Formats: sequence, structure tokens, C-alpha cells
Amino acid sequence: MKKYLIVATQKELELPAAKQAVELFGYTPIVTGVGGVNVIRRVRNLPREAYILNVGYVGSPLLPIGTEVQIGTVHSYHPGITFAEEATVISTTDLTPCYTAGDFVEGNASLPLDCVVDMELAYIAAFGFAKIAAVKYVSDNLDYDQYQANIQK
Repeated sequence: MKKYLIVATQKELELPAAKQAVELFGYTPIVTGVGGVNVIRRVRNLPREAYILNVGYVGSPLLPIGTEVQIGTVHSYHPGITFAEEATVISTTDLTPCYTAGDFVEGNASLPLDCVVDMELAYIAAFGFAKIAAVKYVSDNLDYDQYQANIQK
């Protein structure tokens, strides 16, 4: 079975889980670019039976910067709109929910405090790959300037 590491940026290839996936476990890295359209362009032709590992930076309303989390559920995030939307479960043992937004989310934005926010994972999950896992690193507390400063380290 093919194994792919999906990251949005070259910088994310330097994250510990990404390095380990490539160096120790033989994942093929794919850098998609930030956001849903870039993800769709890069992963749409991958075999659905592939094992996908998504590693990247996320914001969080509460979790400390530098925290590594493994994702349990994936949700699409639509600020200001309330409607029932089914979450995608990617792990039953990892409990951190990830909300995927179309743009960078700043401020509390009425999100659960224990969640993280990214711009790619729900798009990856929508393809229905055989197995998806995600390891995320908190880069900011929903503050774009903080994100920019922390990813430069």
C-alpha cells in the first residue's frame, strides 16, 4: 500500500512527525500549497487505497503554542453559519477535533476551546482514502502575526 505524507508548505516538512514519516517509515512527501483548492489539485489522482498522513501547523483558541496533537475528528468550519454537518472520524483514540476553514481564522470565532483549526484536512478527508491520520502542531492562538513569527523559528 502506498503511503503519502501531505503537507501544505515546505516548512512543514521540517516538523518532527513529517521527518519521521519520510525518514523512518518511507512516506512519499507531497507539498500541496495552502488551502482547499491546492489540496484538491495535488491529491485528487492519488489511489483511494493509499495511507495518508497529514502533518502541519494549526491555530488553536486555547492549546499552547508548540503543542503536538493527533486529530480524532475533522469538521468543515463556516464562521457565522450554524447548520448540522457530519464530522469525519479519522481516529477513535485521538480526541482533538480539527476544524478546516477556507481562510485563516483569527480570534475566538466561537470555536470549542480544545480544538485546532487548519485549512486542508477536511479537503483531504473528503476524498475517502482508506486510512487517514493527522498530526498537527499549534503555531498560534488564532493570531496571524503570531503564526508568521512562530513558523520562522
